[in-house]
Amino acid sequence: MASKERQIIRWKNLQQPNINVLQCYICKYENTINNYSKFEANDIFNAGRLIRYKCPNCDVIFGDLRFLNLPIDEINNDYEDLYSYYKEGDTTQYILEVLENIPSIKDKRLRYLDYACGKWNSVIPTLKSQGYDIVGYDKYVSNDSYITNNIQNQKFDVIYNCNYIEHLINPIEDIRAISSHLNKNGYIVFITQCFEYTIEFTHYHTFFFTDKSLKIIADICDMTLIYSNKFYFKDGEWTIAKVFKKNS
Repeated sequence: MASKERQIIRWKNLQQPNINVLQCYICKYENTINNYSKFEANDIFNAGRLIRYKCPNCDVIFGDLRFLNLPIDEINNDYEDLYSYYKEGDTTQYILEVLENIPSIKDKRLRYLDYACGKWNSVIPTLKSQGYDIVGYDKYVSNDSYITNNIQNQKFDVIYNCNYIEHLINPIEDIRAISSHLNKNGYIVFITQCFEYTIEFTHYHTFFFTDKSLKIIADICDMTLIYSNKFYFKDGEWTIAKVFKKNS
C-alpha cells in the first residue's frame, strides 16, 4: 500500500554509499570522489540531506546516489508513495507556448508523442482538438483514451517531454530507447528548468545536464542539438527547451 509513512521509513534506513572511487554516469570519467565537486540540498520528500556530484570532465551534476543505487522496483515504489500524497502542477500553458514557438516542429502532417505525459496536463486533448495527430505515453497511467502504456513498434516524427529528463536513472540507455521510436530525421524535445542546477530540493531530480554532457549523449544516440532556448512566461515562470534531430 502506497503511503507517505512507507517513504519516511525507507529514507530513514538508507545511508550514503561508502565509496572512494566514483564513475560518471554520462562520460564514464572515473576518479576518487574527492575530485568531484559536491552539491548538497535538503529534500522536501523525506530523503533528508541530498548529496550530488559534478563530473569534472563533462560537467553533469548527478545524485543522490542512494536513489540512483535503488533497485528499479524500489524506485517505482518510492514514486507510488510520492503520488499517494503529492499532486503535480498543471504545466499545459507552458508546454503549449514552448511548442508554438519552436521552429520547424509544429506541423499537422507530423505524428507526435507526449512521452511520460502523466495525467495532470491537458496538452494532448488540446492539440488533438486543433487537428494534431498525437498520443501520450506513460507506463504508470491506465484507462485514459489519450494515453497508452505500450508504444512498441510505433514511430513518431516529434517526441516531446516536460520535466522528465531530470528524473532519469540511466540517461544514455533511456534516451536511446526514446530515440528508437523516432522516424528518420525526427525530433526529440526536452523541456525543463533542470538544464540548470535548480529545483535541487527533491531527490527525484537525479541529473542536471549541461550542453557538454548532452553532446556526449547526443553523439552516442546519433542525434544533433539543433535548438536551445530559455523561455520566460508572463507569470514569472521559466523553462528551457532543447531540440535534438535524429541523424538517420
